Order: sequence, then structure tokens, then C-alpha cells
Amino acid sequence: MNNTDAALLPCISYPAFAVDDDALFSQTIDKVVRKLKGKYGFKRFLRDGYRTALEDKNRHYYKPAEIKLFDGIECEFPLFFIFMMIDGVFRGNTEQVKEYQQLLEPLLQQSPEGYPVVPKYYSVPADFVELEKKNPGSQKRFPSNHGRDGKFFLWGQALYIIAKLLVDGLVSAKDIDPVKRYIPPQDQRNVSMRYSNQV
Repeated sequence: MNNTDAALLPCISYPAFAVDDDALFSQTIDKVVRKLKGKYGFKRFLRDGYRTALEDKNRHYYKPAEIKLFDGIECEFPLFFIFMMIDGVFRGNTEQVKEYQQLLEPLLQQSPEGYPVVPKYYSVPADFVELEKKNPGSQKRFPSNHGRDGKFFLWGQALYIIAKLLVDGLVSAKDIDPVKRYIPPQDQRNVSMRYSNQV
């Protein structure tokens, strides 16, 4: 069982807004940030072996005792920095937006045409795994080939574009959430949930 999971970010904030209890929201986001945030993005969850140098690509799952193998070398995903930028826009937290924008910028790669590309993940190369395990955070992680190989991580690219449009003021929170899920239920008008009635 996972301690926490970065997949909670899009559940409790954009796009699902599934939590309307402020205390629960804060507790959840604080734990995700505290446990999973790294220099290159967020780990999906602790001891996640996906795309690590030690992953056995022929296996679909590992027994609980085996996942300790991945402790400290989990890949980090810049995508979750983008979710935190978007969350900051929705919550009116400009400090959060700025913090995650500054963390994201140096991680972006360039397409052959010169456009920013969001790598799917950053990983520790096989030659540096043991050094990283001995001294967590000491080794440089390298980006996946997404974008340089002509194949883009479309989810990351789409969210990056949405975040840039929001941050630059070209679209508003209402534009990307027209049914206003981000507004707490007690502040919403008491109408049918059909979109045509929300306008």
C-alpha cells in the first residue's frame, strides 16, 4: 500500500476538484509535497520502479518485499510541477505559481524547432544508482527522450500549454472549468448540474 501518491494532485485540485474540505485538502497536498517533491518533479509514489535503471521491463508487478530495490531512485515527473502551478492559479496563490514555474523552467527541453518540451520523467542513470542510494539527491537525473525522439508526452505538453495560458492571463480559471467545480459547494448557486443551466 502506498504512503501517498502524486495522482492525488489532479483529484483534489484541477481538473477534478473532488475535495471541498479545506483542512483535508491542505493535509493531503502538504503530505504529497513533503513526501514526493524532488528537484526534477514529483515521484509518483515511494518505491516506484517505473522507468528506473533497475526496472525489469518483463515484469508487470513486484511483490511488496521487492520494491525496496527502488527506494531513493524513483523517477521524478515534471508534470506534477505543472499541476501545482495550475492549482496556484485556481487558489489565487501567486507565490505557489512562481515557485513551481521557477522549478519547471530549467527542466524543459527544446524541440528541434526550438519549442519548450516537457519530459515525461527524469531518471538516475544505471552507473549512478548506487551513489544515489548511498547519498539521496546527490546524483544528476536525466530527462526521458520525449520530444527529442519526435514523440511527445502529450499529457505534459497539454498541461504546460494550459498553465502558460493561465499564468500569462490569456485564459481564466472559468475558461478551463466552465461548470465551476473549483468553487466550494456552499458558494455555488443552487441549480441543476447541467452545464446549460450554469451559464
